[in-house]
Amino acid sequence: MSYFLKRILLPLFLVSLFFLLFYPAADWILESFPYHFRLGLDPLLELDSGRLAGRLFRFLWAILLFYLFERLIHKRKLHDTVLFRPAHKFRTFFWGAFFGGFLVLSLIVLSVATKTVIIRAVHLFPGEIISVTALYLICMALTAIAEEIVMRGYIVETLKENWGTHWAVWISAIAFGLVNLGESYHYAYTAFLGALFLGYAYAWYGIYYTIGFHFMWDFLESFFYSNKIFIYKVNDSFLVGNKMITPDEEGFLVLPILLIGFAILLAVHKTEWRLTEKN
Repeated sequence: MSYFLKRILLPLFLVSLFFLLFYPAADWILESFPYHFRLGLDPLLELDSGRLAGRLFRFLWAILLFYLFERLIHKRKLHDTVLFRPAHKFRTFFWGAFFGGFLVLSLIVLSVATKTVIIRAVHLFPGEIISVTALYLICMALTAIAEEIVMRGYIVETLKENWGTHWAVWISAIAFGLVNLGESYHYAYTAFLGALFLGYAYAWYGIYYTIGFHFMWDFLESFFYSNKIFIYKVNDSFLVGNKMITPDEEGFLVLPILLIGFAILLAVHKTEWRLTEKN
C-alpha cells in the first residue's frame, strides 16, 4: 500500500497539480487582471504573435512553479534539476533546433508541393521581415522554454523517475492529447503525436534538445503562416489545419512527417547506443 501511494498516486497527483497550475490557473490569472490594467496590455495581448504578454507571463510562471515544486516538494536544489544536468546544453539545443527545422520545412514543402497550400504572393519588405522575425523569435522562445519545462522537465521527468520511460512518455502524451480535444480532433491527435515524439526525444537527449526542436518548429511554422511575408490560401484544412485561425494547428500531413522523424530519431539513438556499448 505504501509503495502504491508513493510510486503511483503521489507522482500522478503532483504532475496533475503542476499541469493544472500552469494551464488553467495561468489563463485564469491573466483574465483576472483589472480592466484598467489590461487595457494597456490589450495591444500586446491581441497581437497575431500569439499574445506576447501572455507568453511572457507563462514563461515566468513556469519557471516559478518548477522551482517551487523541485525545492519544496522534491527537496532538490536548482542546479540538481534537469535544467542544469546536461553537459552540452548549447550543442544539444542546436541539434534539436536543426532537426525540428528540417521536419517542419519538410512539412511546409509537402503542403505547397501537393497544393494543399497555395502561395499567392511574397512580400519581401526588409522592415516587415525584421519585425516579424524578431516578434516570432521572442514569442516562440518563451513558449518553447515554458512548455518544455512543464511537459518534459517536470511532468515526464517525475513520471519517468517512478514509472519508467515508456509509461511516462505514453501517459503524458495521451493526457496532453485528451486535454486538447476541446480545441479540435486535429489538435488532439497532433498534440498526442507531438508529445509522444518530444517525450522520447527528451528521454534520449534531454530538455535542451526538446526546447530547440519545439522552438524551431514553432518559429518557422508561425513565420511562414503569419500571412505577413507569405500570402497564402489553404485549400484543404483537413490536410494542413486551419492556419487562418492559428498557425500551429496541424492537419493530417503532419502524421507522415512525424512518423519519419521518429524513425530517424530512433535510428540515430540506436546507432549511438550500439557505439557506446562497443566502447
